[in-house]
Amino acid sequence: MIPENEPSLPKTGVEAFGPAAEKTAPLPPPVQEHLAQQLRAAYQETTEKPAFLGDTALPPEIEHTVERIAERERAIVREKAHELGTEAVEAALEEVVAGARRERGSQPLPEV
Repeated sequence: MIPENEPSLPKTGVEAFGPAAEKTAPLPPPVQEHLAQQLRAAYQETTEKPAFLGDTALPPEIEHTVERIAERERAIVREKAHELGTEAVEAALEEVVAGARRERGSQPLPEV
């Protein structure tokens, strides 16, 4: 029995969470980090290494699918950029036309 005025070691493991936490107690953060590092290291060892710089380690059928998805995303981005650019030019031209009308004293500009 430890006297109450004596310092004791900090509780670790399951005893730190109480008797009810034996089955649900999470691992302490340092242990979680250590296991995560080991898992990352093991995963890196088992992954296929590229044959040369820029080569992917994906199987060809997956690489083809990834490339199709990437091309589709690039097409979406190009289309959106085109739409935004067209809208910006249209807004700028409307401002120029409105400014020209104000300078002419509200006279209508000839239609083109």
